[in-house]
Amino acid sequence: LARPALLSALSRTDSVRGAVVQAFLEVLSEVPDLDVAGRAGRHEAEDVSRMAHGVLKAGGVHSRRGLEGTANLGGLLRAEPRLSPTTTEHPVIAAAFLVALEYGPEALSHRLRPARGAD
Repeated sequence: LARPALLSALSRTDSVRGAVVQAFLEVLSEVPDLDVAGRAGRHEAEDVSRMAHGVLKAGGVHSRRGLEGTANLGGLLRAEPRLSPTTTEHPVIAAAFLVALEYGPEALSHRLRPARGAD
């Protein structure tokens, strides 16, 4: 889930940081964070996932509205540490490592072009 999300985001944005944030949001929107569930409960973890999904529906890092949603969600999660989705970081970091292994470290320093014939 994380690697395809990161590759897609890297092909759509010039910002590696933005691509990592987009991949993080995509993973979080699909899988409730286990640390949040452990600290705050399953319902709250699912709420955080729904909020991430809402940010993606607004465009994620690819739109002004999505960037505003990202900033708002980030502020909320920083203000309430028990809602901080720390487990979601690990697959996204692993995906970045795999992308660097597959495409070379420069893949994380500039925009990846989609493969020929890719949608």
